Amino acid sequence: MKTSIPLLGLLLASSTTAWAATETTKIERLEQLEKQVAELKKEVNTNTKTTTDLTPKIKVGGAVRFQYSYEDYDDDNKDRGGDFDFDVFRLDVNGSIGDVKLSAQYRWYQYMNVIHHADVAY
Repeated sequence: MKTSIPLLGLLLASSTTAWAATETTKIERLEQLEKQVAELKKEVNTNTKTTTDLTPKIKVGGAVRFQYSYEDYDDDNKDRGGDFDFDVFRLDVNGSIGDVKLSAQYRWYQYMNVIHHADVAY
């Protein structure tokens, strides 16, 4: 009986050491996996566009211009007290959608309608 107690103690001590080593290895492996997941998340976040990056940022503007002229050499104009005329109506669109930039302007005159410019850049 005396010989079985030291043998039992030896078996118990070796199994505890083996269990501790196995648990330490598992914890180290878990920490490695957590680091890899964190690196992958960082890589995904830097390589993908978020929806806020793709939200259009467009500004719409324009102008209306009128013209008043008094011509004392023209009797009809002088009798009317001058002329107040429409000159131009302008519509501007500028902005970006993600990496695409755009700019356009359309103008309406009394005598014609024309695209002033229309640019798209990437």
